[in-house]
Order: sequence, then C-alpha cells, then structure tokens
Amino acid sequence: MIKDSFWQKQINGIVKKFDKNPQNNDIESIVHLEPEKRLSRLIELGILRDLDGYEWGCLGGDRFYVFADIKGVPVPFYKSSAHTDGKRADLDFFPFFGTQASNQDWLIKGDTHKDTDTFYKMKELEDVSKTLTHVFNFNTDRLIKVPNEDFRPGIDSPWGKVKDVDNFVSEGKEIESSEKLNKLLSERFNIDFDKVNKMDSYSLEAVDYVSEKIFQEIKSLN
Repeated sequence: MIKDSFWQKQINGIVKKFDKNPQNNDIESIVHLEPEKRLSRLIELGILRDLDGYEWGCLGGDRFYVFADIKGVPVPFYKSSAHTDGKRADLDFFPFFGTQASNQDWLIKGDTHKDTDTFYKMKELEDVSKTLTHVFNFNTDRLIKVPNEDFRPGIDSPWGKVKDVDNFVSEGKEIESSEKLNKLLSERFNIDFDKVNKMDSYSLEAVDYVSEKIFQEIKSLN
C-alpha cells in the first residue's frame, strides 16, 4: 500500500508539472480548434514559422508539410501517411530538405533508422514532431489515390491521383510546387539545387549536402 502510494505521488507530481507548463496547455487547446486554424496558432507559439512568407505546402497531394522554428531557423517537416521504409510508427512528422528534380516524388531525407528515426540526434526536432503528430491528428491529404489501371511495372506509377474536394486546406500562404519550395530553400540557405540534381536519385550524398546547409545555421546558434 505504501509502495503504491509512493508511485501515485510521483505520477501526480509529473501531471501537475505538465499542467503548469503554459505551452503544454496551449497545445492541448489547439486540438479543439478547427483543423485549418491550428497552423497559425502553432506559429504564434513559436513552434512553427514561415519560410519567406510561406507557411505550408502539400507535395504529391498527400505529403502535407510545415516549417519548424528551431532557434529561428525554418526546418521543413512533412507528414508521413504510410510510414514506408519502416519509419517509427509512434510519430507522423519527419524533417526533409526539399526534393530532387530528377525524381520529384523523392523528398530529400536521410537514412530511415540512422537519421530519420533519430531526428538527426537533435531532441528539438523530435519534440516538434511529437507536437505536430498530436495537433495534426487527422487526414491532411489533398488528393485521393486510386490504382492506375494501365500500370506498367518500371514505367508507370501504380497509382492514379484523383483530385479530392480539398480534404484539408490550412490557413496561411501555401507553397504551390516542389520547384517553388526548392527555390525558397536555395535562397534561404544558399543551397545549389543544380548541384543536387546532378547527384544520383535517393543519394545520401544529396542528403548530407543539403541537410548540412540547414543544420550548420542551427549549430552556429548554440
């Protein structure tokens, strides 16, 4: 009985500590807002920010993304709907660093288990992912996918994308294309995407080059 009472006090203490954190209470209140209003509230709290006036985008119709505010540096995060390549199933949002022109469906991101799942060993990134996973706890797709009846292996996409009735459209200024996203990242971080596009598709060389451009600014602020 004494043992149970001890552990209950510990749990109560943790709960009280959580409740006393104003930001935790603010985040809990966000999930009661209409979905399209949640992004602007996260920006007000300093969890997200804009990239040169743009606040969100949706790549390929099913990859909603936003920009985390890491010490004032905008870091792109996308929502993984399928958790392919064995990604962590407990979180939905992961950092990425633009797209590669030779394969616009490929988001430039690191090795799943070494980089993505560990958030590049940066606790700030993982904390943002936990918040975004909790707040954007609904379907953020812009398109619905149906099988491509004319699919030819190695030639066509197995999916034909059909325009939905905008399942989710956030408030704020939307980046309309992957090309625009790369342009904004290039201007903000001095990234040479012409160089990136000459690298092999799915190349970790591309990941290392682009991610270092973004992370070195964060590291310089430590």
